[in-house]
Amino acid sequence: MRNKIIGDLLILLLFFGAIWTVFTIFPILPDETDIGISVEREEEIGDFIVENILGSSPEFDTIDNFMLDSAIEIITSRLESNISDSKYHYKFIIIDNNKINAYALPGGYIMIHSALIEFTETPEELAAVIAHEMGHVEERHVISRILRELGLAVLTSGDQYVLKEIGRFATSSAFNRRQEKAADDFAMGLLAKSRINPRIIATLFRRLNEEGNSYDKHLELLMTHPHNNKRIRSALEYDLEDNFQTKEIELNWDEVKKELLRVSVSSYCE
Repeated sequence: MRNKIIGDLLILLLFFGAIWTVFTIFPILPDETDIGISVEREEEIGDFIVENILGSSPEFDTIDNFMLDSAIEIITSRLESNISDSKYHYKFIIIDNNKINAYALPGGYIMIHSALIEFTETPEELAAVIAHEMGHVEERHVISRILRELGLAVLTSGDQYVLKEIGRFATSSAFNRRQEKAADDFAMGLLAKSRINPRIIATLFRRLNEEGNSYDKHLELLMTHPHNNKRIRSALEYDLEDNFQTKEIELNWDEVKKELLRVSVSSYCE
């Protein structure tokens, strides 16, 4: 009887061991970079969404200003030049919005709220947030999340009202923790390649935490979660090469922020 019990236990152990091996070697989680929709089609969808949400309500009003656009170009070109074999043509849009936030839309669109620019103390801090959003784009988290929640038929309908709702969904729903970690890892690697110290992410976490709930709760990079301290520690412990040297982004950030304030005030007066 005892031998039979031992034999049954061994069979169970072998069974669960085999299952563990299969799931370890061949994970069942879908590959988000191969989701059955091409990057080209994703970019078309992104174009339609952006065309239909910009200016559709005050929360999607844009800021078009040469100085601000140039500042964003200087920051993002540093990052883009250090992404290997990206399939995306990034488009960055400044949104006149008083919530500290940034988010990615399908097809390489990254929307940057004016309040986020105002909150950051250096261009490197803004670069850290943008790098995180680029991680979501490159890992195809944005399009896969919308496909999972809304389905392909809705996503490709082309109806302007549907596209507006997709846009609102994309700006208001959160990524899961696995996706956030992947975007964190991507951002830290990209910042290091761009000669920006990735530990600056920890500084952003700390300052946002000190602000309490005055920022948009959907800014996943900077949310106050129970695991926030772990993410701060990961940034502080990022393994930099011994010869790593930062290269300052040559922008007068105070002047950029003054221009932002000027534009925002004049827009409000209008």
